[in-house]
Amino acid sequence: MRNAFILKSKREFKLWVWCTLTFAIIRTIPMLADFNYTQIFISLIKKLLLCGIILYILLWLWNWIFGTQLSKNSTITSQALIRPKVIFTLFFFLILILWLPAFLALYPGTFGADAPIQEAMFRGLYPLSDHHPLIHTFLLGSFIQLGITFFNNASFGFGLYIFLIQMMLCAFAISSALTYLYRRKVPLWILIMMMGVLCINPYIQTLVCYSTKDIPFAAVFLLYIVNILYLLFPPEYRNRINKRLDKRLIYICFFGFLSIQLRSQGLYILIVALPVLAVYLHKTTFRKRLHQFLFCQVLIVILAITFNSISARVLNSEHRDSREALSVPIQQFSAAITENVKSGEKFLDSELIEDISKYFDGYHPDMYNKYVADVPKSIFKTNEVKKNPSKFIRTYLKTIAANPSIAIRSYIDLIKPYFDFTQTPYNNLVIETSFEDLNKDLEIQQYSFFPLYREYLTSAIQLTNFENCPVVLKLFDFSWVLYILDFLLVFGLIYKSKLCIVCFIYPFLYIGTMFLGPMALLRYAFIYAIQWPLYLGCIWITYIKQRN
Repeated sequence: MRNAFILKSKREFKLWVWCTLTFAIIRTIPMLADFNYTQIFISLIKKLLLCGIILYILLWLWNWIFGTQLSKNSTITSQALIRPKVIFTLFFFLILILWLPAFLALYPGTFGADAPIQEAMFRGLYPLSDHHPLIHTFLLGSFIQLGITFFNNASFGFGLYIFLIQMMLCAFAISSALTYLYRRKVPLWILIMMMGVLCINPYIQTLVCYSTKDIPFAAVFLLYIVNILYLLFPPEYRNRINKRLDKRLIYICFFGFLSIQLRSQGLYILIVALPVLAVYLHKTTFRKRLHQFLFCQVLIVILAITFNSISARVLNSEHRDSREALSVPIQQFSAAITENVKSGEKFLDSELIEDISKYFDGYHPDMYNKYVADVPKSIFKTNEVKKNPSKFIRTYLKTIAANPSIAIRSYIDLIKPYFDFTQTPYNNLVIETSFEDLNKDLEIQQYSFFPLYREYLTSAIQLTNFENCPVVLKLFDFSWVLYILDFLLVFGLIYKSKLCIVCFIYPFLYIGTMFLGPMALLRYAFIYAIQWPLYLGCIWITYIKQRN
């Protein structure tokens, strides 16, 4: 009883200290946009104390439930394994059942984001562009055309796309992840609990019915990660799965290729992850599997680049403008010019203002929006950067040096919603249609079968746009996944778990690309928001393995 409230080991103490520190820092980052350094420091101290207390209580409860009680009741972790196919089928249909009310409430789905433009490209109204994934453009357009051809109803074809390509594919991916965890001996009751919490999330339910490339990308990206874990950390012994390894290699190549086709970030993620994992895993005992995996990564990148080049020539599609990758500097230029004009504090000299203005086609201070860089980005001259990249870098560094606080604040404002989605006015986009003029001929309309449930989902999204968002809805905020991901990293490093680190690296790199984007949206966060059961499952596997 004397040691009841003492952490069990040095590892747990390190875990507590480092997670307390990193959680407090994550919680403090949004304050960099609106508060002075004294307020930020005081807030950081308060958050350190609060996070430390909460984490200590959670670790103590963990030890009490899975430490003291585990020795008394081994059924907490033991289970009679059911056939994986049965488990997968169970999860798959349970997820669809939990999502079906949302689908019927929002039927046939929300025709928003870039979907109307992509459908117009499919019909030939706009020229094809690889700014929008060609595979997704043809998939979406084909289903809508199918509805028009056979049922004279574009809404039916669109609803079919939402159900088959978004809902079923996401259900398939989540079920695959849960099945992998089950085969690694994570208790079924824990998996069912995590699946239930994930699938009743109103933001998840709304987003799977929202027509955007991010939803199928989230599914194939998760399947890519899961198959990597199957290959490198298989549920059975190596000599029992020779045939399955070949199958996993094919799956990795297939889902990796699709990840690159559905989002351009997929290519950057694979290219960066390749040397990182090669160095990190070079001393492993499963070198043959590692070499097979690394070969797959190289093959995927080569195939994707070749396919993109050939498809662009065959389809005569336009290439995307690279200014998307310059969103952060564009926003910081915009913020600096606007602040220089409106605040009366002339921290930019005339020469620097002239240099910045050369990169814009008629910028006006009223164009600045702290939440999104799309307007200044739309008039940015990328060709000027290509003419003299070194001059652009010098201009950018001079702008930051002229007023570092403006540069920091404008960047934090862009990414702040990822840490708290009540900090953006753009959550409503997931329940709103877009480009209505392109939908006049199609007449895709919502026919809600459950108006009350539609009202619930709509109000849940609308309430996230305010700081007085109900506590219950804040529990579903995607920002909490960042803390789980951070815990996964710290846990993996302290417990030397390669499983945790490999599981961490891909979503971490994805988030890194999002932190360089023009704005923060719920649909961007959806990609890692459906992965948190996999993170917790990998932590469980490592904990039980080391405990035994």
